[in-house]
Amino acid sequence: MSVLVEAINVIVRKETLEQKYPGGLAAYERDCPNRTFCADDYLTRVGFMSPVDAETFIDVLTALGFVFFDGGKFVDFAVVDQTVGLTAPCDWLVAEKFSDGWARCWLAGTDDVWTAFPEGRTPESVRDANLRLLTEEDSKNYEFVRYQGELTVLRHKETGRVSYTARVWNNEGRSAEEIR
Repeated sequence: MSVLVEAINVIVRKETLEQKYPGGLAAYERDCPNRTFCADDYLTRVGFMSPVDAETFIDVLTALGFVFFDGGKFVDFAVVDQTVGLTAPCDWLVAEKFSDGWARCWLAGTDDVWTAFPEGRTPESVRDANLRLLTEEDSKNYEFVRYQGELTVLRHKETGRVSYTARVWNNEGRSAEEIR
């Protein structure tokens, strides 16, 4: 079992959520600040397309008492990037990227037979989506087209290719104070 890795992902073990998150796993899923939550039997995944949004979510978890790093390794949760994989060492997590661009991770010591996706997503939709993490340089080359749900639709000024990026942290996200 594994969970999708797309863009920037915060991965938390279910057992850690039951122990540390106020209200446990059900509350964590409810409090997810976007529609990217998915889980297998052991792990949960929340994805972000903006490093700032991921950092905001990480700040909420650490404010709730989750330990991010200890001795240079992930402890209670990990950050996995679709392009580079694990962003720091992690004893309890394995990440893999496929040649066709999508990636996944799973709890070390378990099998990776199937992958959990957020509701409405499939391996095909992940491969076909042109989701982008926009850099400052990118912003010069793209023009705004429209908002489409939680996505911002952009068009490359020279090629005309349409790309999608997530809108900044939506109003459903809750602070650590609100969760406590």
